[in-house]
Amino acid sequence: MVLENFGYLLFTHFMADFAFQSDFMSKFKYKLPYVMCVHVFIWTFALYAMSSLLGMFIPLILWPIMAMIHYVCDFVKCDLIEKKYKDVIDLTPVKNLFHIDQAVHIVQIVVLSLFR
Repeated sequence: MVLENFGYLLFTHFMADFAFQSDFMSKFKYKLPYVMCVHVFIWTFALYAMSSLLGMFIPLILWPIMAMIHYVCDFVKCDLIEKKYKDVIDLTPVKNLFHIDQAVHIVQIVVLSLFR
């Protein structure tokens, strides 16, 4: 059951973090804080909705914590890309930041999956 929940939540994560994020959001979430907030809200609400559909009981206090972690993680990634790697030809550091960002989000999914 935990693995099944993980699969559904991971799918929801990818949908909310990529498919539901418009081009405008991806370009301006660092420059306009409300855009980042909207992105994080969509991600958090999508995971909340899926976990509810799965009948999972996740304490309410955990959702703002998940949202804050997502916000900080995305903000740090965008900040580093904007300030340090904006004009870099070799995109390896940017890819590494992306992988770290996604790893943190997957750890969040793992934590959520442990609740029933």
